[in-house]
Amino acid sequence: MKDKIRSKIDSEKKRMKYFRMTLQYSNKYIWYLLLLAVCPSVLTVFVFSPYGTIDYFCNFRAFYGADFRTIYLVASGINPKLYYLGIVGLIVIPVCFSILFGAVERHMRVGEFNLGFDRILTRLNFNFLTALKFSMTLFVVYEIFKFLQVVMFYLLTHSLQIEWAFALSLIWYVALYAAELFLLAATILWVPTMLQTGLSSTKALGLAIRQGAKQIFPTMVSLMIPTLPMLILMVVNSVLNLKLDVVLDAILLTISIVFYVIYMYTMFFDINGIDREDLKKIDIWKENKKRRKGN
Repeated sequence: MKDKIRSKIDSEKKRMKYFRMTLQYSNKYIWYLLLLAVCPSVLTVFVFSPYGTIDYFCNFRAFYGADFRTIYLVASGINPKLYYLGIVGLIVIPVCFSILFGAVERHMRVGEFNLGFDRILTRLNFNFLTALKFSMTLFVVYEIFKFLQVVMFYLLTHSLQIEWAFALSLIWYVALYAAELFLLAATILWVPTMLQTGLSSTKALGLAIRQGAKQIFPTMVSLMIPTLPMLILMVVNSVLNLKLDVVLDAILLTISIVFYVIYMYTMFFDINGIDREDLKKIDIWKENKKRRKGN
């Protein structure tokens, strides 16, 4: 019996190993990555707000039977007065991703963490198109899911009693949330595969899905875990009307962006058998410079 329990525990640990490895990466450099992601996150929340749907459910009676536009604005979190800040955020996000991709990949590959201006320009040069493609894909998929979500919310609130409308709307929200997690998990290796192999977007996507197929469910769980505390705080914020929605949205997006990037490269390096120099705590570039000076 004990052996079976131990084997189950060991198997679960193996399934969640990339989650643990991602947390282990949280060294002193993680703060630089978080600071880098804060700016676009703060701006983007004015057109992309995870809190919006939470607020919709917490104040369901107030929005029951509302018109489509009202439900869409509330559930999506679009701020009609400050939406232009969100547009700026959407423009800045690919820049942020470009730098994050390069910083994390180089740190893992050669053991050097560098956010210097020269390195930033290099990363924008090599990573920007991929980051732009990735950002646009995320935005389009998000808008499709949000539209499907709001359409169902609207139909349910105009055709069912409030109790049934609330229950079925919540089930629909959870189903779409699970579907979004599935897509994020299934394609998590897409970016590093594009950048490291030079394959086209379609071929890189196919290879990424094949390589990560066995890790889809553990990855879904791993991506969900960091969001749960913030979602709970969002419920508390809405119920108590604390007016902290922008702050909570920004924190959630910042954590999600950094966690996703670290996770994707952690998984990519391990699956492809690439040595992680950052784990050796040796900067191979500095070592090479010392050798050259010695010679």
